[in-house]
Amino acid sequence: MSQFKTMENISLYNTETDSIYIDKPLDKSFINNELGKLKLEYFFDETVILAPKVNGGLFDNKEIVKIKGFKNNISFDLLKTLLIKDNKLVLNHDK
Repeated sequence: MSQFKTMENISLYNTETDSIYIDKPLDKSFINNELGKLKLEYFFDETVILAPKVNGGLFDNKEIVKIKGFKNNISFDLLKTLLIKDNKLVLNHDK
């Protein structure tokens, strides 16, 4: 991931163990299904990154929301409410 943190021609918004969030398409030489390469999953039209492993986005009128450790689905619009200062969201789930 360190190679993407130092690239001058992209804006890097977030990295995780096996993913990056950037502002434009990545050079195709980095994308492949082979070991050590990245797999292109989404071109988000809109995205929210709140914390490590807490993010979501819209693409092609579909939404993806990922919250580590939380198995139930929440909407992208609900996730976006957390961008407003002092807003809270209580999520309950069974272990």
